[in-house]
Amino acid sequence: MVGRSNNDPKVIGRYYLDAVSNHGGFPVFMRGDMGTENSLIAAMQNLFSRNEAYEHNSFIYGKSSFNTRIESWWCILRKECCQTWIEELKDLQNRGLFTGDKLDTNLLQFCFMKLLQNELDEVAHVWNAHYLQSTKEGGVRSCPSNVYLFPELFQVQDYISPANVEVLELCRRECTFGNALPCDEEIFELGCIFMEEQNFDPPLNIVEGKDLYVNFRSWIMNML
Repeated sequence: MVGRSNNDPKVIGRYYLDAVSNHGGFPVFMRGDMGTENSLIAAMQNLFSRNEAYEHNSFIYGKSSFNTRIESWWCILRKECCQTWIEELKDLQNRGLFTGDKLDTNLLQFCFMKLLQNELDEVAHVWNAHYLQSTKEGGVRSCPSNVYLFPELFQVQDYISPANVEVLELCRRECTFGNALPCDEEIFELGCIFMEEQNFDPPLNIVEGKDLYVNFRSWIMNML
């Protein structure tokens, strides 16, 4: 999920609840590091599972570096998607076109957030459709999406537990549910005006996104 914050517990908690709603339940177990962004998720996860007969807490704290599977996935994600983004956005900074202030951050969000989300969705789709390799211990021979959707066909356990509706609504009150805009409303409105006046189409790739960002930023700077 691409959003405007990666450390506000109330925002990250909303992502968790969206996943619970979309997937019809909460995970039997979760693991996360000690970052403050995980504090509300841990509380909600344990609240959902309070009536379940688990031998251990349903939310387990641990350093991400000890989780070899997720560390391996980060490497794959960086190679397939994120490295290009890091290099291209770093180029804007090196050219003096991104200072990190509120204005530039909003401009970046306006030009790139939807594009980045689309690319991440595509990476996830490709990953979930890839064929799992067998191991020495055997294992499932199919793609992750099939195993997730039809666990009974592969004789594996379904690790999603139905969520109590009342608890779900209670948790929602603790989260932040803002509007769907990628940036501040004023910048969004200016961006729409700029694109219409200058005949810019929504960017389809990072090169077009950078072109939109550079021209939109110049347009605003000339008005200041």
